[in-house]
Amino acid sequence: MDAHGRKVIVWTGTTSGLNFLALEQLLVKSAHSHGTYGSHFHGKIAPEGIEKIRRRSADSRDRTASVSSKSSTASSSTLETPRLHLILALRDPSSEHAIDALQRFRQLAEQSGSLVEGIDCDLSSFRETRNFASKVLGKNLDISTVVLGAGISCWGPPSFTEERCEMGMTVNHLSQWLLVALLSPRIKDRVVFVGSSLYKNADLSGVMTRTKKGKSVGPIPKAISYAATKAVQALCLGGWEQFFQGTNVDVILCTPGTLRICGRRCFQSQRIMLTL
Repeated sequence: MDAHGRKVIVWTGTTSGLNFLALEQLLVKSAHSHGTYGSHFHGKIAPEGIEKIRRRSADSRDRTASVSSKSSTASSSTLETPRLHLILALRDPSSEHAIDALQRFRQLAEQSGSLVEGIDCDLSSFRETRNFASKVLGKNLDISTVVLGAGISCWGPPSFTEERCEMGMTVNHLSQWLLVALLSPRIKDRVVFVGSSLYKNADLSGVMTRTKKGKSVGPIPKAISYAATKAVQALCLGGWEQFFQGTNVDVILCTPGTLRICGRRCFQSQRIMLTL
């Protein structure tokens, strides 16, 4: 929690795709919980999409209210999505795409007293990842949840980072691994990795040692590379569970439609995103 009692969430990869929609829905639920949600939208990003989410959220709230009214022991406080303090890792905060996303999130956050801030974080660089972690830790906040949703698919010949690591493996796995390790002293509840069912198609034989004319060229290119990074991500869950052993932190791998978990709790993947 921060000084205003808001739940702190650090999230990567929020400016598009599944993570963008999940974060929108989470903010909508928070606004509904505090009775301040309106139906007006002024951002540039797909208002019809968020309108569908609003309707689904309203239906869900009505069903929840109906269930709670039948139980004399139900507490309304347990049904609320708390106010949020969202710290978003942005590859380029000055890009039009990032600016539009932040505008949308801040519009929704204002309706529930939540806070959204964006901090530059280029996951293709270990140095930039460390800088981002340092800025987050400098706020001296207890972090409820870290959601690792950033990912890229590298097409064509392999490309390499300044640390001479293959680009896809760095962004999709290594830098996110580093980020969790750096933030771990302040993480209190859970770490959520957003994976991909494509890991089932991964061929890891020699993927880290592929060579050409005696020189390492990294993982096999194109979609095979992406699947390999997601497979490695999944294989590391056991290590993270051991890392957080003795704490209350759950380590979760969530993919669209499926879920893998190392820890004590098991949820439906959609519910994870809505109850962070």
